[in-house]
Amino acid sequence: MYEPWTRQPVQESSLRYEGLSGPLRDVLEYWRGLGGETLACSWAQFDLLAMPHHLIPSTMVVNIGATMKDNRFRYWGSKMTEVRGSDRTGKSPYDITPKEVGQSFYDSHSDIIKNPRWTAHHYKISWASEVERVHSVLRLPLSEDGKTVSQIVIVADFSAASDVTNRIKQEAGD
Repeated sequence: MYEPWTRQPVQESSLRYEGLSGPLRDVLEYWRGLGGETLACSWAQFDLLAMPHHLIPSTMVVNIGATMKDNRFRYWGSKMTEVRGSDRTGKSPYDITPKEVGQSFYDSHSDIIKNPRWTAHHYKISWASEVERVHSVLRLPLSEDGKTVSQIVIVADFSAASDVTNRIKQEAGD
């Protein structure tokens, strides 16, 4: 039986600076200007309102605890509630479904905690109906003490998803 909403495996690829959208580059440069690359940027310094405003709803902030099990979403943007179907504020980033997404969060956060630096990835999620969601994610470590990661700011840019949705609608004649 054909099930149009069967999800295919997530395709993930790393992004370099050149692969970032203009708005994600703006966020990265803002963080760099606050000393982010030397862990000199804290949550108190990082102002979400200084980012391109259309990215704030698709932003998440994770508080880093003593162990990975203690990590919790401090901030969960409204667009993420729309995309994921629930508000995850105060919840573990790793108890998310599907499990491969939770594992991807765990792996990327663990890597940033061990090797503090910005990272970026592009994701493509496809369904049997050929509908796809594509987006890019920028992850930025913050530090309260200048030595250890205390938060990770995660900014998702779904603008490419809008392009794909519009293309599908045009091809369908809508």
